[in-house]
Amino acid sequence: MNIPGDDPSDLMNQLLAAGVTLRVDACKRLRMTGDPGALSAELVERVTSAKPRMIKLVRLHQCTACGSREFSDVPIHDAHSLRRDCAKCGRTAGFPRWQPEAD
Repeated sequence: MNIPGDDPSDLMNQLLAAGVTLRVDACKRLRMTGDPGALSAELVERVTSAKPRMIKLVRLHQCTACGSREFSDVPIHDAHSLRRDCAKCGRTAGFPRWQPEAD
């Protein structure tokens, strides 16, 4: 049972808004980069409990150019949209969240 706000997509959006970039490495581990101060203890706990579902969301593609399965989610449109790029060659793999206009 998910607690309110425990939806992996919502959690990923919160991380992106905090300046944290997500990717899944070749060993299927979730990697986060950004300011260490951006993650509160509560947010780290939520990421830990949602990690398997977040990995599935991040690892939706295989790069058609290089075959890599490592991707980075890049916030665009002032973090209203999300672009997924190959972590190896940089090719855009898709747009898991597209919302170019602010709410």
